[in-house]
Amino acid sequence: MESLVKIIISNWIPSLIIGAAGLFLNTIAVKLAMVVLGFYIGAYLLYPVSGEYLDFMKDVMKDPTKSQIAFWVFGGAGGLGLILLYNVFLFLVGALVSGAVIYFLYSYIDQSFDISKYITFMDPSYFKLAIVGVFGIIGGLYAYFKEKQVSQWLGIGVGSAVLSISLMHVFNIFVRKMNFDESYNFITSTTGLYIMLAIFVIFIYIGYLITKKGNKRGG
Repeated sequence: MESLVKIIISNWIPSLIIGAAGLFLNTIAVKLAMVVLGFYIGAYLLYPVSGEYLDFMKDVMKDPTKSQIAFWVFGGAGGLGLILLYNVFLFLVGALVSGAVIYFLYSYIDQSFDISKYITFMDPSYFKLAIVGVFGIIGGLYAYFKEKQVSQWLGIGVGSAVLSISLMHVFNIFVRKMNFDESYNFITSTTGLYIMLAIFVIFIYIGYLITKKGNKRGG
């Protein structure tokens, strides 16, 4: 997560464009984001790892020209692979989000009311995993069959997050110049985090209004 934030900040101009696309063209932007994410996975994660396990890739990496070609080949393959697995990706996103929500909700209820002591027919930890797994699968299936709606909200969420981080970085640049301190990082301050969260929520609401209006026009 931290590396993705650094990439957004270091490429804040294209990030602003990508974030706006996610917010206003959410369904299209999700697929575009899939390609970008797949490229990132292929070029920046799988490509370096391949050099650690494949001998011929070690030789490829030693040659600058071959290394550059391999970098783009891995990135392109990653982007193509994710877009081909689009529905599977949506299922996984739905399952992970649903499972995470139920996990934290169950943990909170268990800590507050100690419901584990009432689970006598099986190990409470296994019961918890079973509940998380069931709701995760339900969330995944919902995301799979409600592709359009999930894509819209995924685009809005990602676009809002990228826009919020990018805009805060731009504001941080001005704060640094005003304070004449290039080492100051307003984004990581408590006030900065609250402002970024507020901006994120505002963008989510704007995305909701745009999507609602677009769905009415589309019938």
